Amino acid sequence: MLMMADENGQYNDANIEYDDADVKKALDIIADKGFISVKDFPKLDDRDWAHGFSTKIIAASEDRNSDPYIYFEQFDYDDSSIHSAIWDMDQIKTREDALLVLGKELGVNELKPNGGLVEDETY
Repeated sequence: MLMMADENGQYNDANIEYDDADVKKALDIIADKGFISVKDFPKLDDRDWAHGFSTKIIAASEDRNSDPYIYFEQFDYDDSSIHSAIWDMDQIKTREDALLVLGKELGVNELKPNGGLVEDETY
């Protein structure tokens, strides 16, 4: 079931459970290529799941004594698809770079006129 943010823009991720093995796998993939996408975790396109997963990844990175700057964003592509990415901003420096890297990964390279950045108020 796809859960969206409520009318106040809050995430509905409080009751979602995450597998510790998935969090570890995500950290390993991020360390290797700088980001994770729906190709790595199909549930990433669920905004609430992805937000909660990013908070788990951040907490686990602190437990590992590593210090990546983990960021979560959804991007809007010209084919009307919206895709989530969680990435390390030490490796992929800007939101715009993440937008392009994710588009290349997913084979979706045409961007919306707004640059593909999804604003919270669209939900």
